[in-house]
Amino acid sequence: MNKYLISLLAIIIIIVFIASIYYYFFNFTESQNQQKSVIEGSLGYPSEIIPDDVEVCAINTKTEQKFCTRERLQDEKYIYNVGYKIEVEPGTYNVFATRDISEDFKATVRGVSVQKGQNQTYINLVEWHMYGSKNDLIEVDSPSFYRIINSPLVVTGKAKGSWFFEATFLVKLLDTEGNVLAQTTAEAQGEWMTEAYVPFKATIEFENPKTSEGELVLEKANPSGLPENDEELIIPVRFR
Repeated sequence: MNKYLISLLAIIIIIVFIASIYYYFFNFTESQNQQKSVIEGSLGYPSEIIPDDVEVCAINTKTEQKFCTRERLQDEKYIYNVGYKIEVEPGTYNVFATRDISEDFKATVRGVSVQKGQNQTYINLVEWHMYGSKNDLIEVDSPSFYRIINSPLVVTGKAKGSWFFEATFLVKLLDTEGNVLAQTTAEAQGEWMTEAYVPFKATIEFENPKTSEGELVLEKANPSGLPENDEELIIPVRFR
């Protein structure tokens, strides 16, 4: 009888022990999930589809820790029915979407603060703009990024005098395979020997390629021929 009670007691202790471990693990996991911080929002792009190489990242403004995702969430609650979600540590973040082909062209939301366990929603990345050092040298008014273009294409904008040589610089139109469809020179619409911005204009004629997208390349004049002086601004465009 004593042996039976001892065995029963041992079984009860084992069951209680296992139940305690399960309870602790379940509640710990649930607590951890509740403490996760999330940044979420809609994802857009200035074309009919969002390219596969678009990546969304959040960078902590203090630690510079980076969290990224390429996963697309399909849900009617998002603008254009496409969104993203990133799990992060608590803190303040700059959130942005970029493409592999151009880190200067991005959608950005700055100063997103996330508390422990908070789900920060409506951080929408749908408005894309050109960023980077080239903005200090050249700005293009037309065409805008991913605009559908037709021949003849008139290119206008303004550039610092250092972008020109003899009041001109080269403009090329490429397809997505890198083939040159057409090229011309942009001409300064004023005195170019200055450190200030100078308006420019170029007209380029072309035939639509087989590819639906391409690139308009504005090359900084480089009379020295030295590679370290090469600079260009790339404008993604669509042909249809």
